[in-house]
Amino acid sequence: MSKPMLKFPSIEQFKTINKHVRDSVQYHNTLFPTIKFMGSVKIHGTNASFVRPVNGTQDDIYFQSRERVLDIVQDNAGFCAWGTGKKDVLNELLTVA
Repeated sequence: MSKPMLKFPSIEQFKTINKHVRDSVQYHNTLFPTIKFMGSVKIHGTNASFVRPVNGTQDDIYFQSRERVLDIVQDNAGFCAWGTGKKDVLNELLTVA
C-alpha cells in the first residue's frame, strides 16, 4: 500500500494581501481600509515533515517533503535519514498516555 502525500498549504505573501484589498476596494468603489495584522518573516530553506496514522506505531511513521514522500535514497537534505533513526522518539512524542 502506498503512503498518502499530505499536501502542504500555500503560504501567502504580503503583496498578495495588498492586491486582494486593492481589488476589493476597486470592485466595491469604497475607500481603502486601515488594516492591522501581524506577520512574520519566512526564512528560505527546506520543508519536511513526518506522518504517523492516528492509531499507528513507529513502524507506520514515514517522512515527506513539501511535494513528495521521502525514502533514504530520495531524501530531502538528510531529513529522512535523520528521522528513520529517531522513529522510536517520534512515536513516543505522539503516543498519548
